[in-house]
Parts: sequence; C-alpha cells; structure tokens
Amino acid sequence: MIYIWTDDDPTPRELPIPCKFDWQFSDLDRGSGRNDFGLMMRERIGSKVKLTLIWNPKKQNRKANEAMIRFLKSLPPYCYLRYPDPDGTTPTIECYRGDIKSGMYHYDPISGSVWKDTSTSFTER
Repeated sequence: MIYIWTDDDPTPRELPIPCKFDWQFSDLDRGSGRNDFGLMMRERIGSKVKLTLIWNPKKQNRKANEAMIRFLKSLPPYCYLRYPDPDGTTPTIECYRGDIKSGMYHYDPISGSVWKDTSTSFTER
C-alpha cells in the first residue's frame, strides 16, 4: 500500500494500487569525472529514491480515475509518501510529483472518454 499526505492535510491517504510500480535508487555526485590519468574520481554527496507508478484506469471505474487525476494535479510542490521498499522496509520520503501522463483508450462524446496507462513519478527531495 502507498500512502500520501501533505503539510496542509496530514492525514495519510491511500493511493489506488498501481498496475506497475518502479523503484529507482540513485546516487548524487558532485565534481565527478576522470583525472589526468583516466582514473574515475567520484564524490558521492547523497542518495535519492524515485518511484514511478502506472495505473490502468480502463480496468477501473472512470470516475475514480478522474478523481485521482484531480488529486494528483492538486498536490502542492512537496508531499510525503510511504511505500513498500524492495529492502523489506516501509520508508517515508518527502518528495515532489513529476509529470502526469495518460493516453486516451477510447473516445465517446456521449458517455465520456476512457483513459489508459495513467502515470506519474515521485522523486525524493
């Protein structure tokens, strides 16, 4: 389960279970590069996590997907996320939301459009 909250609304809210959940752990370097002898010099200054979530709303209730998109769009610049980590823990990170993407699966001007593969990322601050 993935929970999200903000400073303005500190009550954790459960996000819908994604159909795909990608975890990425990245090192942050400063002044890295090769010296005059070709030896790699690296100064690691930290590590950050990036989570990419993908939902397949064509299999979900359309109204629930629309509400989720509105919620994601309304997030402030920074929020908090608690998620299952591959190391077996459940950490909480302060993060920012990346771009929100979705592709139209079916267009119907009467009943409404159906969207698929709604995705966004959350990157640790």
